Amino acid sequence: MRFLLPLIALLGFSLNAAAQCGTCTPDTSCVLTPAFPTLCPETLPDATAGEFYETDIHFYLPSEFFEPDAGLDVQFLQVQVTGTTGLPFGLSVELNQPNGLYIPSENEHGCARICGTPLSAGNFTININIVATVFVPSFGIELNQPQAFTLDLTVLPGSGGNFSFIFDTNVGCDSAVVQFEGLLNASPNPTSWSWDFGNGETSDQQVPPAQLFPDTGTYEVTLETTFYQFVITEVHVLSVNDNWCGDIEEPTCSGLFGILPDIYVQIRDANSNLIYQSPSTSNTLTGSWTGLTVIANNGPYTIQVWDEDLISADDDLGIFAFDISGPGVINFSEPTGTAGFLVVDISPTEVFTNTETITVFPAPHPVVTQSGNNLVVNEDSTFIAYTWYFNGSVIPGGTESSLFNPAPGVYHVEVQNGFGCSNMSAPFILCPNPALNYNASTGLLSTPGNYSSYQWYYEGNPISGATQSFFTVSEFGWYSLFITTDYGCEVMSDSLLVCPAVSITVGADGATLSVPDMFETYQWVFNGIPVQGANGPVLVTETAGNYWVIVTTDYGCTITSSIAQSTVSVQEHKLSPAQFTLFPNPAREGFNLRTHTELDRDVEITLIDLQGRLVRNYGQLNRHNLNYQYFSLEGIATGTYLVVLTHEEGRASLRIVVF
Repeated sequence: MRFLLPLIALLGFSLNAAAQCGTCTPDTSCVLTPAFPTLCPETLPDATAGEFYETDIHFYLPSEFFEPDAGLDVQFLQVQVTGTTGLPFGLSVELNQPNGLYIPSENEHGCARICGTPLSAGNFTININIVATVFVPSFGIELNQPQAFTLDLTVLPGSGGNFSFIFDTNVGCDSAVVQFEGLLNASPNPTSWSWDFGNGETSDQQVPPAQLFPDTGTYEVTLETTFYQFVITEVHVLSVNDNWCGDIEEPTCSGLFGILPDIYVQIRDANSNLIYQSPSTSNTLTGSWTGLTVIANNGPYTIQVWDEDLISADDDLGIFAFDISGPGVINFSEPTGTAGFLVVDISPTEVFTNTETITVFPAPHPVVTQSGNNLVVNEDSTFIAYTWYFNGSVIPGGTESSLFNPAPGVYHVEVQNGFGCSNMSAPFILCPNPALNYNASTGLLSTPGNYSSYQWYYEGNPISGATQSFFTVSEFGWYSLFITTDYGCEVMSDSLLVCPAVSITVGADGATLSVPDMFETYQWVFNGIPVQGANGPVLVTETAGNYWVIVTTDYGCTITSSIAQSTVSVQEHKLSPAQFTLFPNPAREGFNLRTHTELDRDVEITLIDLQGRLVRNYGQLNRHNLNYQYFSLEGIATGTYLVVLTHEEGRASLRIVVF
């Protein structure tokens, strides 16, 4: 019944989960008018892999309601949850009734809490098995309805990260490809990134190449981010212009009496703040200041060269703008002669180290095999859901680990495990076993299957031109059929022995029975009893009744003929073996035959073998001679024969053995 579906999708969790979520409280506002079982909400909210998930679902179980599909009033007696499969690893459920038994007449409301941290992403189909007990008043019957229902849960991929780096996924199946990005950057100051991905790979890029984690397991990914500052460590003035001379301290530029400039430098940042001023040299045209630790973190900068004077104003020997983009040497100069350089290095200021985990779960690897009439998937305790495909299309209801009695074709099965990983099996080609049918009345061989090509075989050899689904038999024996299919099968059928039908011909005298002389052996049967010595294609009957013959062929047939009636006997025609005496018997050279009474008509004497073939015609018996009459057996092969006495109204036969 339709009313069970929304309710049972919730209840099936209870047998699959430990009670660790805490008990929910039923929401009595979860109702439906007119009364009908319902869920609140009707669908589960999405979960995210690696993140804690908790949700409550409430259900309404009216004790009486109208079932519109059946058109009946129904009393809802109870629902018992019997089992469930398909819950993703990491989630648990606790019903407010721990035993999973709900009795609407006692309480029409119930609930369940789903909680936990799903390990991996995926779309999970949860299969729930229940037994619902209902009473139908109009029929006065109580029904227990075992049913299976589904509830879909989507677990979204979890993204990972911390304040120093992010990545697009933290899980994979069999392998994972993950993109990382460092978040911290001290630009314009230098920043370094030192990645160790735990997979044998490292990188020094803020956005490294996507990383492959090739095997199942856990990988510790660490990023060490270092911020640096620029430090001016040396300043060198290599030459100066003549602006230092001509004042009271240095009246000439010739350096007379060793009077030269007293050089010093000033370095200012972008806000003209003085960040460094060197000591002055004494009477030199150059200057060098080393071992400095001038922090430069606010460019661009200027460096100005001065001549220090005690009385007059200091002399400006040149000002130069520069910026720092990296460690190294920065040169400065101007056309009138002042020149020099600075040496810039970097020094770390802060180091940030963060570690995250990438987990690669095993994907399912389903293998389809044939077991009897079934297709089955290899057993694995992690498999939780199955979807079978036939010739590329989903098989409705194909959600178990086996398929019963499948039709020939191409099969796949997609399996999902509890880690959220799915995988498709290799194709399993189930080839047909072509059935062969033979219609004896039409002589037509045929196969009911619809295949790509056909080739009929007779006695193991292909029959030229026999390439249709049917073939008209012209010879009896063993036939087989080789077929191909459009999905890759090449199959030779089992061989079918085609045997001729055997019909008995009844002679005009009603006593001679015969079948074609084309079989390997013969055995005549009279009223169910084999006739001794009757092993040929012809039987001359001595007694009226039902006869048939069992024949065999050299190609394996054993055939029972139709039944024939012998309607004429010697007794009916006043001719009986008892009227005659034949001796000697067995005989070698000849035999004697006498009649005990004078015959009233001519009697012809013939000798036939047990195959019904005429061996010798002796002509007419002297019906007036009551003495023995002699008949020669010269040239007659040893064996058993019939001496047949025939007149116009009947015949009799006497068996004789020739040795």
